[in-house]
Amino acid sequence: QAWLAWHYGLTGMGFWSYCTSSADPWFVPEKTLDYLLIYQGEGVVTSKRWEAVRDGIEDYGILYHLRQTLEKAEGIVPEETIREARKILNADAFAIARYCGLDEEGTEPGAGGMKEMRKTEDRRWKKSTEVRREIAEVLEKLKQ
Repeated sequence: QAWLAWHYGLTGMGFWSYCTSSADPWFVPEKTLDYLLIYQGEGVVTSKRWEAVRDGIEDYGILYHLRQTLEKAEGIVPEETIREARKILNADAFAIARYCGLDEEGTEPGAGGMKEMRKTEDRRWKKSTEVRREIAEVLEKLKQ
């Protein structure tokens, strides 16, 4: 979701539900749990959804840092490095933003079931990991 916010130039995001269910998600799961971001317990009990939100916020921060660094480096570093940074900030960021319900593969298992959905998720994870690595490499070039 943070990548989608980046793509549209938004500076925030929100959720319909954070932890609003009175049901017990640990032992009596119900369909009304509304994709809880955290679970009830001693303090905050994180979920993989909440960890994904945290990762997205960190990604947004590094995209912001890349943009700021790019602006300072323009005219100083080689044009090829400038193009690499712009590609990440635009085309690559949009490719990942599409995973938030905009791509043709969607977010729910189709005819191939969970096995095919796993392949989709693996491709998405690979692309996200590649772009994160590219950001680190381009930042290093921009700072030289």
